[in-house]
Parts: sequence; C-alpha cells; structure tokens
Amino acid sequence: MPLDVVDAGKLIVGIVLLIIPGYLWSFLFSKTITYIERVVFGFLIGVILFSVAPYVFNAFFSVALSSDVILLCYFLYLVPAILFFFILWYRSGKPELRIPVFITWKNLLLLCLIGFIVFMTFLPHLSMDYYLPFHVDEWVHWSYSRAIMDAGSVSFPNPYIGGSSPINPEVGFHTFTASLCWWTSCSLLTIFLVMPSIFMLFLGLTAFCIGQRSEKKFGYEALLLISFIPTTTRYLGPSFYVAVGIGLMLLLFIIWLFQQENLILSFLVTPVIWCLSLIHPATAFAGIIVTSVYSLMFLVERKLKTAIITGSTVILACLSLLILLFIPSRWSYAINVFLSSIAGEQYTLGLPMIFLDFHELGIITWVLFVIGAYYVITRGKSLQYALYLNAVVFIMIIGLFSVFGFGIPIVYERSFLYLFLFVSLIAAFSLRELRSILALMMMKYVPRKLPRFNRQTAHLVIAVVVTIILLFTVVPKHLSTPYYKMIKEEEYDSFIWIRENIDDYRDANHTYLVGAVHPYKASPFSAVTGLNIVTSSMHPLIRYDLQDDMQSFLADRARNTSFLVKYKISVVYGSCDNQNLTMVHPNVYLYTGNYSQ
Repeated sequence: MPLDVVDAGKLIVGIVLLIIPGYLWSFLFSKTITYIERVVFGFLIGVILFSVAPYVFNAFFSVALSSDVILLCYFLYLVPAILFFFILWYRSGKPELRIPVFITWKNLLLLCLIGFIVFMTFLPHLSMDYYLPFHVDEWVHWSYSRAIMDAGSVSFPNPYIGGSSPINPEVGFHTFTASLCWWTSCSLLTIFLVMPSIFMLFLGLTAFCIGQRSEKKFGYEALLLISFIPTTTRYLGPSFYVAVGIGLMLLLFIIWLFQQENLILSFLVTPVIWCLSLIHPATAFAGIIVTSVYSLMFLVERKLKTAIITGSTVILACLSLLILLFIPSRWSYAINVFLSSIAGEQYTLGLPMIFLDFHELGIITWVLFVIGAYYVITRGKSLQYALYLNAVVFIMIIGLFSVFGFGIPIVYERSFLYLFLFVSLIAAFSLRELRSILALMMMKYVPRKLPRFNRQTAHLVIAVVVTIILLFTVVPKHLSTPYYKMIKEEEYDSFIWIRENIDDYRDANHTYLVGAVHPYKASPFSAVTGLNIVTSSMHPLIRYDLQDDMQSFLADRARNTSFLVKYKISVVYGSCDNQNLTMVHPNVYLYTGNYSQ
C-alpha cells in the first residue's frame, strides 16, 4: 500500500497556499529578511493559524468547526495581507518585482540538502516498506483529530469509550490536523505520512536561516546536521507525526525572531509561546527557557534595550500561561504538576529510563559540539552563547531527572529532542570554524603539489569528508532503529471499509458503536473506524483488566454470545464462528441482536 501520490500532491498544494498570506504579512514586520526567511515565516504563522484560530472560534464563540470555517479563517487571514502588501508596495514607489536568479551552485546545494532531510525523515517507512503510522501516540492523535472533525468541536466524546470529553493538552495539534484535512481534502493517512517530512524540511530551513543570518554563516552546515536528529519509539522524533514536531519548529522560530533584534518581531515571541501551550505544553516550557537564556545573553553583551524587550516577553509569556489556570481545566493538571515539581515533588516514569546512544546523532556531531565550546567562548556572539547554554540547560534537566528524579517526566523525555536540536546547531557552527582552520592548514602544505588547489576547494574537501563520515556512520544506525507495526496494511484497509460502510447497516435498533478487536490493535482500530472499544493493551489503556478476556473471546472465534451482550459489542474484527454474527466483509462481522447502544 504505497503513498497516494495524488493525495500527497493535494497536501503540498494546500501547504503552498497556506504559506502565501504569511509571506505577504512578513513585509509588514521587516523589509530586510530574505525570500527563504519569508517562506519559513509564512509556513510557521500558517501552522499557528490552523492550530489556534479554530480553537478560538469554537471554544470562545461556540462556532461549529467545519471546512467552511477553516476557509473563512484563511480568507480573514489572506485578504488583509494582500491589502497591506499592496499599500506598502505603492508607498515604496512601486518597485519592480524581480525574480531572483535561482540556478546557482549554492541554491542547488540547498535543494540537495532539502531533499536529503526529507529522505532521512521518511527513511523508517522506506526501510520497512510500511506506509502507516508506527507509534501508538500517532494513532491517538489520529483518534482525537478525527473526533474533532466528527463532532465539529474541540470538546468531543471520548473516541475510545464515549462519554465525556477527554483531557486533551495538545488540542492545538489536533485542531491543526483537522484543519489541514479540511483545507486540503486529503486523507488523514497522507497527512500522517507526509507532514513529518514537511515539518522537518521547515525545521531545517529555520536552522538554515538562523545560521545564514549569523555573522559567521553556518546555515548549510546546520541544515546538514539537523537531518540526523534521530527518531525512536521511546522519546519520539521528527519521523513521527506528533505534536513535538511542530514544537521543534516553533522553538527555533523563537530564536530566529530574537535574532532579528526587531521590536515587533521580538514581541511575537509571547503569542508563539502561548500557541505552543495549546499545541505542545512541554515545548512551551522549553520556549520560556530559550527566551530566558537569550535575554540573559543580550544583557551580558550590554544590549540593554534588546535585553529589556526579550525579558518582557518572558514575563508576558509566563503570565499568559498562568492565565490558563482560569480558562477550561485542560491545562490545570499540567501546570499543577509543574508547580509541584518546582516545589520538590518527585515523579516516576511509567516507561523505562532513556539511555543516550551517541551514535544516533553521530559521534562526529557530539565531538564537534564539544569542540564548539571553545569556538563559542573565543568567537561566539549572543546567538552562539544562547544555543550552547540552552544545550547545557537541557543536559541539566535530563541529568536531574535521571539521577534524582527531579522534574516532570514529559519534559525529561522531550528534552532529548531539544538537546539534539541545539547540539546540532552548535556542531554546525563548530564545523564552520573548523573548516576555516583546516583549510588554512591544507593551503599551507598542499599547493606545492596541486597548483590549482585553493581555499574554496579546501573548504569543499573538508565538508565532503565530514558528510561521508556522517553518512556511513549515522545512516546505518538510523536504519537499524527498531519500530513496531501495530497493524498490517490489509487490516488498515478493513478498518477503512468499516469507517466508510458501517452507516449503511445502522438503524434504530442497530447503531453498531462498539467493536471487538485484539487489545493490541484497539487504538488504531478505534482511530480509523471511529468505533468505541472494550479494552486496549496499548496507550490509552482502556479496561486493561479485560484484555485476557477479549483475547480468549477472539481465540474462541467469538462463540461466546453472552460476552457480546455483556459489553454491548456489535462489530467483531477477526475470525468468527457464531450463527448470531453476520459477515459483511472479510474478518468483519456484525452482531444483529436486537439492542441499541
């Protein structure tokens, strides 16, 4: 079951359209940023729009969500952007719109690196020839996103057991997914397969913009090293469609905003952090850390005005997060856990501790990171100091939890990804400085034998050598990373059939709302079909005590009719031998007993 190319094309066209308004808005905030920076700005602001606007419309104005509402949000966002752009264009003397020369060796290199970062993100699916979500967290996100679409609201019945709406701290991520599905008319499967690569592409481009805006440019190196951020089933990563994927992009976006040293752009940081609290609270906390460190660096460099601005954004961001305590209670638990942790309360993980494998990011990257400490101290500016200190802070967060159990489990787990991000950026800066030194050393000895050998060639040779080492050491490690398949692709096809056809069998006495399926497959079954389940042995753990009973029931080919009646099961997925069950599709049976649910 390969990727649907037509569906993927629709998604990409939708992403391009989403970028356009933000691209135009960027001219209002700054006239000096590059074309690539405007594209990145447009995409990230578009992500925020689709994450937050539907939530605000529904939660505060009780507007039922639908594709029409998403279209309205887009045009309310697009039309003023066009007006502002043409007003600015007219006031600036209507300069000619010049198309930049694109075919240069630097742009070709950039395209190659973009292709590589997309390839590395999609690598788990290619290597395992499996085109479904890998991680159970992805299936949970699928369930909640589909539930928002079905209910037309951010408050929806629990998609697994019905009843009251579940606690959903990552509601912004789910509204984004639902909005994107409505906006592009593509399937959730295409979104879950393609969007991780798009997220990673823009994460890399944001890192590239940060590096190229630095006094000592290291954008290309940053884009290369960012490609090797690993994905595992333990601490997640960019190859999975999870909320932290957006979180990583917005974390670098905060750094880019501060890097401009622009008053208006700096104050955008506060709403970005607030949006992060809707999308991924752990990254919102990381955003406050990053903002605080950057503010401190400006103060050390005696940029008092900029330090005051960045410090103000920290205060505003913290106040906005505290206000969340008085808005619907979905954040209350997370904030209370955070405050209790600061007070010294310890928390235990429900999962094993994480053991850092330096080969996942690449030994050479870690070596460059260590060497980078010297270059940061001797040649770094506020940007490099901020990046390095942020890496140190996340090392401390990991260490405090690993050794003393101090901290919040979810922050500890995601801190590995934040650490990899900042390690990669410092390693990129270090590589850039190291290339200059090694190139000078090569120039001193090589020219006698090779008259045409120049400094630019020396830089290229060093870059190629480092790249080859990374390819031969890190890519095999990524290929050997284990992933699990919760369902087979033919089972997904059966679940889709149920989703698309179950309504044809429903009537006043047969609503077919509860399904019986192997507990291990219950989460994807519910996500795709939209049916409730009886028990699950994977996240979320629904009636875990019944998993053995369910397995016995299915192993006995669903002969126990009383089990069906007791738990009001009306759809069975598996091999059945029960005259009260009617097969409507291979391995799909309906219980036609006369009761409604």
